[in-house]
Amino acid sequence: MSNGTCAKRSTPALRKALTNRTDAGLPIHGFPSLLGDLATVTHNTMAIAHQSDTTFVIYSQFTPTQARAFELLNVNAKL
Repeated sequence: MSNGTCAKRSTPALRKALTNRTDAGLPIHGFPSLLGDLATVTHNTMAIAHQSDTTFVIYSQFTPTQARAFELLNVNAKL
C-alpha cells in the first residue's frame, strides 16, 4: 500500500503461520514438498512363488495428507 501500512492477516492465516498446520491439522505444504509426499505412494504387483500367473496388487497406506490431496483432486489413486 502506498501509505506505508501493511495488510493484516486474518486469525486463521495467523494460526496457520504459527502452527504450520491447516485448520484440519494437516501439515502445510508447498507444491514441491507436496509432490515429495505424494511420491511415496506405491503400487506393488506381487506374484505367488511358483505361480507367476497369480498376482495381486498391494498399495501403500495413504497418509492423511495424501488422502486429502487425492480427494481434492478428485483422483482415484488406486488404479
